[in-house]
Amino acid sequence: MSRQKRNAMMWKCMVIYVIALLAILLVACVRKEGQRVGVPRPVAYPRVERSYDTVYSCVYAPLNIELNRNAKVERTDSAADAGGFRAAYPRYGAELLCGYNRVGDAKKLKELLALRLERVALDLGNKEPDVFRHDYPEGGSATVFYSLRDCLTPVHFIATDSVGYVVSGTVVLDRISNFDSIAPVLDYLSYDVAHLVKNLNL
Repeated sequence: MSRQKRNAMMWKCMVIYVIALLAILLVACVRKEGQRVGVPRPVAYPRVERSYDTVYSCVYAPLNIELNRNAKVERTDSAADAGGFRAAYPRYGAELLCGYNRVGDAKKLKELLALRLERVALDLGNKEPDVFRHDYPEGGSATVFYSLRDCLTPVHFIATDSVGYVVSGTVVLDRISNFDSIAPVLDYLSYDVAHLVKNLNL
């Protein structure tokens, strides 16, 4: 094959390659009907930084209920067989409510657990939560419910030793804001709930 023919063939191949590349780019850039186009947000939401360190203190020794030491913790009620705590996180606009009950028999324990589950269902409405289960070495168990969208009470937990104690609680937000802006707050509070649940003495 002569040099001239080789050059002509090479130019033909290059032209075909460029045309194919342009066709691919054209197809990639054309928007299909009904396809959504990404539009940047006009205003960015600043990320909420962690304001409360992951340092915990025990507020009720018999069950080893540990709450964030940097939150404003107060006792809400106290009786021989029941009690509660409120851990306020003012910088997050949220609080963690936690209570414990001691019941005398299996029937009352079952009724109390049913009431707690009903409360969770009412708070979450028709939202399907993510569920995390934790089993304790001595035979008790805990269930944590996460519903992290459009919910003033996005995190609930119920723990029991299956004998007489029930510990339950919820994270309560002051308001529902844009999900993207409160997602870090929910992560931080979920971490505190997970710590509380995993360290209960049940």
